Amino acid sequence: MRKDTEDEVREIIRNNLHLQGKLEDPAIRWQMALYRDLPNHYEDTSDPEKTVKRVLDIGHVLFHLDQVEHPQRSKKAVWHKLLSKQRKRAVVACFRMAPLYNLPRHRAVNLFLQGYEKSWIEAEEHYFEDKLIEDLAKTGERESSEEEEGIKHIDPLHQLIQLFSRTALTEKCKLDEDNLYMAYADIMAKSCHDEEDEEGEVKSFEEKEMEKQKLLYQQARLHDRGAAEMVLQTISASKGVMGPMVASTLKLGIAILNGGNSTVQQKMLDYLKDKKDVGFFQSLAGLMQSCSVLDLNAFERQNKAEGLGMVTEEGSVITHERGEKVMQDDEFTCDLFRFLQLLCEGHNSDFQNYLRTQTGNNTTVNIIISTVDYLLRVQESISDFYWYYSGKDVIDEQGQRNFSKAISVAKQVFNTLTEYIQGPCTGNQQSLAHSRLWDAVVGFLHVFAHMQMKLSQVRRNPGTTAPMKVCVSLHGYSSPDQHCPPSK
Repeated sequence: MRKDTEDEVREIIRNNLHLQGKLEDPAIRWQMALYRDLPNHYEDTSDPEKTVKRVLDIGHVLFHLDQVEHPQRSKKAVWHKLLSKQRKRAVVACFRMAPLYNLPRHRAVNLFLQGYEKSWIEAEEHYFEDKLIEDLAKTGERESSEEEEGIKHIDPLHQLIQLFSRTALTEKCKLDEDNLYMAYADIMAKSCHDEEDEEGEVKSFEEKEMEKQKLLYQQARLHDRGAAEMVLQTISASKGVMGPMVASTLKLGIAILNGGNSTVQQKMLDYLKDKKDVGFFQSLAGLMQSCSVLDLNAFERQNKAEGLGMVTEEGSVITHERGEKVMQDDEFTCDLFRFLQLLCEGHNSDFQNYLRTQTGNNTTVNIIISTVDYLLRVQESISDFYWYYSGKDVIDEQGQRNFSKAISVAKQVFNTLTEYIQGPCTGNQQSLAHSRLWDAVVGFLHVFAHMQMKLSQVRRNPGTTAPMKVCVSLHGYSSPDQHCPPSK
């Protein structure tokens, strides 16, 4: 009866109580044997349930006594089960661990990378990216001997760029995230650094010229090995879908085009004309359509959610994330239009016209009109956001941050449009004249006129609290040395 439940045992005892005085079989008269030797057996046995309970209790005691004297050999001891298979493997792994001094050098170095970066790399005054790219650009000791034999040796940097280019060209569905590519794209972008002027320091003409030549050398070190073509191929492979791969590519493109590098511009233009790469322009147009603007409805929903004390799916309170969910790709948008601006930097009429019409391609994408379409979306969202706060006495911190984001993006878009038509580029001027650019300009002027009116009211009544004073100060409208975006 070891496998029977307690209820089943109780039922068997109850059914066999009336047979204990009639049968001579000792196997069935076990109840009588239990009670025969009890010293204090004076309880009333008229109640069968009490008898059943007492028999069951004595059965429990006898069972456990038997287990102690005769442990079951078929089952393992209890202490063996306390150590699971996972714990056994962990203990064995601890014994098999190799000490630190026996580890391979590259594995031991990986254990100290973070500490090395904080204590050494970040503490250095020079840019380690520049040093890394310089080391990768060296061909090695065999360069002279191989050049004598007429064989051109490819340095590691050139090999990396070729690998990334082939990967971008073989992408058919979508551009998968490649951590190695993103890491080296960031390193290559930072290797083309431009020295920032310190406050109050006026550099001489010789110093500025030296910095310019250094920047040109750093850019040439990359585009001579195919970095310019790699940027175009990666953007084309993105199929107009945002992602960290495209963000790193845009920063690299900005770095090698910084200062209006005409050599890089010409290389990119020649590649696009030779390959007739329509996908590049379609990707640019798709990225512009994907760029977000101020979403007033989403902002109001976040305000209500914060008031109700709701928590996001990630488990963080919406108070900390409010404002970051609205137009959170502003940096990506600015980089996209900055990249387009640098393609036409220095009145590059060939690239200006090619962005409008890709002569020789089966499909033509007008990037000029796509830029205007996005500017119109930004203007409409800024107007909605402005009127939302115009009737309020106070602008919260998130509202100021979101409004500042939109104004910064609008400034960059106007700078890009200005570069499209400088020279002048008559074709782009006519294209803008027949577009909805003037609707966007009038919308901005309408908002800024109301801002100026609010600002004048605040100046006449210093005690009046007007939120527009904050909005005006966000984009420098009241400053005499700054201009609003439509004036460009």
